[in-house]
Amino acid sequence: MPNNTFRFLRTWEIETFRKTHPLGEMQIIQSPKTGKHFFVFEGIRGTVTRSYQTEPLIHPVISEILNRKTGETFLLLHNQSEKRTKEPFSTL
Repeated sequence: MPNNTFRFLRTWEIETFRKTHPLGEMQIIQSPKTGKHFFVFEGIRGTVTRSYQTEPLIHPVISEILNRKTGETFLLLHNQSEKRTKEPFSTL
């Protein structure tokens, strides 16, 4: 049974995201406490797909995700093909 807690609201290719959010260079960092990966622009951050540790980001996109339980949204960096598969992220 699919989990309907999360909903993809919109997705940008990296270059399109940079045009609408003129920021500096993106960095991917790993939390020393949890081991989870995050991406950071100047003032914007989000989570990185959990498959990043084993699979390269071949066609990376950034999606805005809605958590239907809390009403909060967050950004996710993932491969474009992951959007239609099971949830490619760990909850924050």
